[in-house]
Amino acid sequence: MSRQEILEQMQEVFRETLNQEELILQEETLGEDIEDWDSFAQISVFAALEQQFGVEFSMEEMMEFSTIGKLADVIEMRMTER
Repeated sequence: MSRQEILEQMQEVFRETLNQEELILQEETLGEDIEDWDSFAQISVFAALEQQFGVEFSMEEMMEFSTIGKLADVIEMRMTER
């Protein structure tokens, strides 16, 4: 799966999980840039991403989430480990 495909699927997961159909994610997007982002939203999004991509995130990775690009890096890495 290409990086672009990962980012597109991530955007769909974020949109569906947060019920924000107009949400546009960029590599540089931070959690704080996302409307209504809180710990509940974060847990919900990470659970949906794990299901979508068939990967698992450690608690440390979830707590250290900084940008969409770095999150895509982790997903890419986990997908190549399989």
